[in-house]
Amino acid sequence: LNAAGPLAVDPSYQFGVAVAEPVMAGFAGWASSTAETLGARTLHCLLREGARIAELIDIVRPDGPRPGLVHASRWAILRAAVIEGTPAELERALARRSDLRAEHVSEAFGCDAERVAAVIGGRTVPRDRRLDAYAALSADDGLRAEIVAESARQRANALAYLRSTLDLDDDPLVLCDIGWGGTIQEGIVDILRSDGFTQDVVGLYALLSPPGEMRAGHGVRALGYLPTVGPDGGSIPHAKAAVRHPELLERINTPAIGTLL
Repeated sequence: LNAAGPLAVDPSYQFGVAVAEPVMAGFAGWASSTAETLGARTLHCLLREGARIAELIDIVRPDGPRPGLVHASRWAILRAAVIEGTPAELERALARRSDLRAEHVSEAFGCDAERVAAVIGGRTVPRDRRLDAYAALSADDGLRAEIVAESARQRANALAYLRSTLDLDDDPLVLCDIGWGGTIQEGIVDILRSDGFTQDVVGLYALLSPPGEMRAGHGVRALGYLPTVGPDGGSIPHAKAAVRHPELLERINTPAIGTLL
């Protein structure tokens, strides 16, 4: 593109034309055709990135399954999916890239922060000790009961929203997102199962991260558009780079709602 002159075309435009647009257009078309093959009438696109995915699906496959928007944030869904208060449920709901803070647990489930700090061993727990903190929270009968009760309240709200938004007559129910680990899908499944929903749920993603591949290996129905395994059984180098920088496609597809601000 620069042959006609030095930087004749803006580099960000070049990147969009050469990299982002082909990936997103291909992903949108693949997600739509895969949902159609599965027999779904609706392709449920999870926000934040879902609005852009739905827009692209309307362009590249206007006659495919109807794209529908679902407001399903990790923060909302996973807090509502703490059903028994197990360490694994708490890890899924509270995990962040930073240290665990007692205030974060309090904000998530309305618990007293001082009491949480006493149970987990301080107001801040380093990353390498977070699993011990989740186990301690789960082992404290009083705190676990508070957390489970607050999650049940949030789950009732989530169920009301999901039942009014999802096409629950579809079998399978098909969800779509940029990726990467499938935790929101897992949370939605747990919430729906708690209310008697029995249909299969399939997630379609641009790329699965290693945790996403592990979930798929354990039986979660999750498919990735970009291949992550080469013919020799090892990770493809380009897929490694994409997995290491998952924010790339997320940020490109959510500029209007603050990801880049």
